[in-house]
Amino acid sequence: MSELSQHNCLRGQHDYWRFREDGKERSVRVRGNLRCNSGIALLDAAIRGQGLIQLPDYYLHEALASGAVVKVLNAYQDMEEGIWALFPHRQLQPLRVKLLVDFLALQLAKANGV
Repeated sequence: MSELSQHNCLRGQHDYWRFREDGKERSVRVRGNLRCNSGIALLDAAIRGQGLIQLPDYYLHEALASGAVVKVLNAYQDMEEGIWALFPHRQLQPLRVKLLVDFLALQLAKANGV
């Protein structure tokens, strides 16, 4: 992980990447010439050889299967990455909101082989 400083790390919202080392979470500050809040855009930049990325697996399935990208630092992968659905608190949540959240949870579980 110490060698990350020698690479162009394509960043999302944070200047650090999370890893798991010896069972403990570790954050490593990374630097790069691209910052973007789109996982798809970061993946595209990595496929074009512009740098390293750290993204949730659901972005990477096709690119990994095709060989467009390869995993590195696999032994340090932090498995605890959340996806959040944010919506206003209501006493009685509209059915369409509940159905959407349930649908998204099911699709993400399928994509991750759960």
